[in-house]
Amino acid sequence: MAPRAVSMRVDAAQGSAGAGARKADPALRGLPPVLGREVRVLVLGSFPGAASLAAGQYYAHPRNHFWPLLASISEAPLIDLPYRKRLAHLREIGIGLWDTIVACERRGSLDGAIRNAMRAEVARVQRAAPSVALVCFNGLTAARALPAWSDAGYATLALPSSSPAYTRSFAEKLAAAVPYYGPAPDPSEASRVHAPMQVHDAGLDDRVNRTSFPWVEALRAAKKPVNFYLYEGVNHAFNNDTSAERYNKAAADLAWERTLAFFKQNLA
Repeated sequence: MAPRAVSMRVDAAQGSAGAGARKADPALRGLPPVLGREVRVLVLGSFPGAASLAAGQYYAHPRNHFWPLLASISEAPLIDLPYRKRLAHLREIGIGLWDTIVACERRGSLDGAIRNAMRAEVARVQRAAPSVALVCFNGLTAARALPAWSDAGYATLALPSSSPAYTRSFAEKLAAAVPYYGPAPDPSEASRVHAPMQVHDAGLDDRVNRTSFPWVEALRAAKKPVNFYLYEGVNHAFNNDTSAERYNKAAADLAWERTLAFFKQNLA
């Protein structure tokens, strides 16, 4: 899908029309937000790169670390899934996507080339995803919008950019992980974990716990930093407030309080 053009004002610093004047940079519109009532964590990038605009997909560049990072955190094979199923899984675990800039002029893919940025509206998220409590910013350009979201009452967190242009390693970008009631990796993989982990499991979730319990024990045996919380008497997806059958407010609130404290401790 080709980038969608929109009519925008040309920055005066680029010169006026006429002989010898520089041509205006392409006017681009970003991707639609991935929101919903089940979303509790919103990840905001800056603006999609050329590869993402062409594909019509968030973080489509093959060297972007976003999907590998999310796969590591959620313990799901996101990289192997079609894009539509990736988004469905994100919604299932309460994660939404958007960008802080919804339209701009830019030549190439670098954030430094962005001109005449049109900002995302906080009110749209408040309407479409009223359960959002934490807004994360993917990179420094995105984090420039942090004050506006903080002023709106959201907890906020600035993260290292997942972009391939940001040269920190994958391990450095994955500074902490908090899986909620997801099937765990094989215990033999515990030695490969380097980031602190906080694991939340439901006491009645026998299917997940059959893999999660051995995984946590393997992490502890390998002396990896892991906090494990088991919420007795609650079902799988207890944090999903769109499911009256599974949602448990007391467990969800406690798990969320622990999650925020863990991220602030390890990502500050």
